[in-house]
Amino acid sequence: MRLLQRFGVDDALIGDLVEQRDAGRSRAWLWWQLSVALLAVVARDIAKQPLRFAIALLLAWVLRYVTIGAWSAYEPSIDMTIGRLFLDVVPMSRPPLLVAVACVNAILLAPVWFTIGFVVARVSRGAILVFLALAVALLAPGVVRQLAHTISSDMVRWLLPVQLATFAAAMGGFVVSAATGATIALQRRHAIA
Repeated sequence: MRLLQRFGVDDALIGDLVEQRDAGRSRAWLWWQLSVALLAVVARDIAKQPLRFAIALLLAWVLRYVTIGAWSAYEPSIDMTIGRLFLDVVPMSRPPLLVAVACVNAILLAPVWFTIGFVVARVSRGAILVFLALAVALLAPGVVRQLAHTISSDMVRWLLPVQLATFAAAMGGFVVSAATGATIALQRRHAIA
């Protein structure tokens, strides 16, 4: 509920949602109401300051694009270095090594995603929600395509769990880090206002 306050949802609506939850409403109903409340915040943010919203969204995409471009150029050598470091410390088979490397990559990128979330939320509350939703929506087809290819291959037994874990690390790291940065930015913004 504190998160809803930081994103600018009206306190009376938050109070009504808490009352309804305490009265026994289902989680599905509560999540639906939370989603609608957040969409209303985004719509209000766009209507109130459309240029600021557009600039924040564009800024987020540019920063994400530059980060992914820079990371991609060095990712193979980074992955090899991380893999060698793991193997020097703990001998492990290929599947856990791939998951460990993906988790370290997510940790290494977390400060960048955090910073993007922080900066974008400082410019526009609604833009960070739209940015996260669009980024995950645009990543989803590639993830589904890779998982479908894995399921149809003879490596499905070991590769599917590895891919699920690596996708969870990468996408989870991105969403959690950017959302945390946004939450802290909005907390500071809320404290200032």
